[in-house]
Amino acid sequence: MDLTTIREGAVGAAQEVEVAFLMADLSGFTALTETHGDMHAAIVAMRYAEIAQSALDSRARLVERVGDQVLIVAPDGASAVRTAMSVFEAIEREPLLPSLRAGIHGGRVVEQDGRYFGRALNLRARVTAHARAGQILCTERAAEEPISAESVEICRCLCVR
Repeated sequence: MDLTTIREGAVGAAQEVEVAFLMADLSGFTALTETHGDMHAAIVAMRYAEIAQSALDSRARLVERVGDQVLIVAPDGASAVRTAMSVFEAIEREPLLPSLRAGIHGGRVVEQDGRYFGRALNLRARVTAHARAGQILCTERAAEEPISAESVEICRCLCVR
């Protein structure tokens, strides 16, 4: 079976879309798990997912949760940044949750049945890996979206190249 046959059969409903991705996770979650145990960590992760879901910008949606990581997709960088700020602010009000770290990047990807594939998603993972506790990192492309200067200052959004 060649790649064309596989693509036609498996990717029939796939389409290219332009979106922005936000990945946010709890900083120090592994240490929290080691210190307090799996049950406590699971409760923390579930509470975090609830908070993230309730803090979404009106045009963003949570598409995946694995452990303490959430993957949020938004139609543009501005919506992703607003969502990140809302999630960060909500987490700060929760005394039992550790701080967050997040990465934002956007671009053209393939979407099929609510699942995403492509370079933009891969790059977002690399950006998130460089963020420290309390930090939102975004690529220059995501930062160029029309967001207010106040929003950038609040979220301390750093551009990486």
